[in-house]
Amino acid sequence: MSDKETDRASLDAKMKVAREGVQAFRKKYKEFYPGSFDGARAVPRPPMLTGCTVVSERMQIIERLPKGGVFAEVGTLQGNFITKVIDIYQPSALHLFDRSFKPVLPENRAKLDAYGKVTYHEGDSSTLLAALPDATFDVVYVDGDHGYDGVWKDLVQAIRVMKPDGHIVCNDYTNWDPLQMVPIGVFAAVNRFVNENNLRFEYLALNPFGFHDVALRRAGA
Repeated sequence: MSDKETDRASLDAKMKVAREGVQAFRKKYKEFYPGSFDGARAVPRPPMLTGCTVVSERMQIIERLPKGGVFAEVGTLQGNFITKVIDIYQPSALHLFDRSFKPVLPENRAKLDAYGKVTYHEGDSSTLLAALPDATFDVVYVDGDHGYDGVWKDLVQAIRVMKPDGHIVCNDYTNWDPLQMVPIGVFAAVNRFVNENNLRFEYLALNPFGFHDVALRRAGA
């Protein structure tokens, strides 16, 4: 076998391994990329992006929202974000949803307790939201389960408990986590939900790692 034939055989072998790797990835992670692998539409329709304002980071979305409403955060973790929301948004009431509030840093818990207008909902966020009345919140900030199904369940409840002129803000609007090197389902779930529920993108906040935020509203609001 000539050197040229050897190089070609080696390249063919590498391409075969690469194709098999892509096929294995698609099989394993298809749920995170609906539309990317099966031909279904999963991207926002262009009209939904009309008038969307791009800002440099997520707190600039919070700055632009009407102040003083009832604010829900799905996924609090250490509490760093929500304590900033208190300063900027000045909510009339806060509702926090998480499987556990033990990770909240002591200094952040102290600020939340001092604010005094906080209700803690511990458990599965979509189940807890389902128990609340319609049109409860002015803002629902979704940053909980990042799997496609988990995001979808939170969004289904978020639009129900959001007031007619309210906002849903979704964190980590992407399909890939470059830090943990794993796929996430926020991008696909949000796009599908926007298309099926006549929502529009009002704000897009950029993030250097691609963990963008999007603020959604009803198309007529």
